[in-house]
Amino acid sequence: MKKNVVVYVVVFLAALALGFGMVAMLKPSSKPEPKQSAKTAARRPTRPSASEPVSIKDKVLKEIAESDPQSLIPAETQPEPEVQSLPQEEAKPELELSVTYAGVVYNGNSFRLSGYKVLGTEEPMLIVLKDVESGKSYTDTGGKIDNIAHNLSGNYTLELRDQNSALVQSRSISVKKPQMSATELTGIIAECDGDTERGKSTVSGAFASYANCSVVCNGKKSSMRALFSCRNEGVNVTVTKLVYSLNGKIIKVEAKSDE
Repeated sequence: MKKNVVVYVVVFLAALALGFGMVAMLKPSSKPEPKQSAKTAARRPTRPSASEPVSIKDKVLKEIAESDPQSLIPAETQPEPEVQSLPQEEAKPELELSVTYAGVVYNGNSFRLSGYKVLGTEEPMLIVLKDVESGKSYTDTGGKIDNIAHNLSGNYTLELRDQNSALVQSRSISVKKPQMSATELTGIIAECDGDTERGKSTVSGAFASYANCSVVCNGKKSSMRALFSCRNEGVNVTVTKLVYSLNGKIIKVEAKSDE
């Protein structure tokens, strides 16, 4: 009987010890985790958290770094070579054939053209006048073109050429017949007999500008009013030369008197 009691006590104590042991194993440990040293934390690679997705760029760079680490080392920058600018050629001046002050002097069945200018250069240029009807050409000599034959239309072409005779510029001009001849103007001055106002009203329509017309008498500067007033002093006036604009208007008068 005593033997059975001892057995029961031993079994009870063993079961009690086993129960305490299970409870101790299930209870969380209250001891703090050991702190990592700074060296250990530095060696451990940083992993991206689950909340921060890895970008494609970072992923590609990681793959390149794993396959070829040297490729991510920036190469030494080389200085860019200096670009030497080539000397620029001086711009050639643009040439212009001006006929603004061109003058026409008639001589029977032909006329002379002068007063045209080439703007943009001081070098001598070849200027040629071409008759659009007959195709005949007239070459400039000393700033004038002489003995130009009349055509029915009065249309001509003035050409500017370089030293190689290559055409640089072409101007179409129309030469109209004059409205009054030198002989006609001489007769009107005599007929007006010193009446300057009558003379002006009679001839002013034939002038490009009656007041501003260039007038030379006996080699001296004069005016149309002075030519008409000569008859008041009994002086005869003869018009020796008229210069016309391209539209046939008088722009210059040359005369002589018998004083």
